[in-house]
Amino acid sequence: LETLFEELNRRLMKDKKQFSEKHARAVDCKDSLVVENSALKSKISNQLFRSDTILNTATDKEKELRDQIHLLQEQHARCSRDILSMKSTISKERAWLETRTHRVCTSGLLR
Repeated sequence: LETLFEELNRRLMKDKKQFSEKHARAVDCKDSLVVENSALKSKISNQLFRSDTILNTATDKEKELRDQIHLLQEQHARCSRDILSMKSTISKERAWLETRTHRVCTSGLLR
């Protein structure tokens, strides 16, 4: 019975040693995973910050472009109105010149 007890005690000690070794490896692995997880969180955080910066820049550029488009549309409208006004003035001046030329010709001054 004493031999059996000693054998059981030896096995228990062996199992305890193996458990301690496995536990130590598991703790090391856990610590390593915690460090890796922290590094990944930091990397993701930095990438999110960069993405937000890029998005904000793109949004600002989009607003600038919309503003420029609006200004160009206003300039185009002004130019179109100016062209129509010039065409009208040219038509009126042409009609006046034609009338004047006709009067001069019919009055005999240009014979």
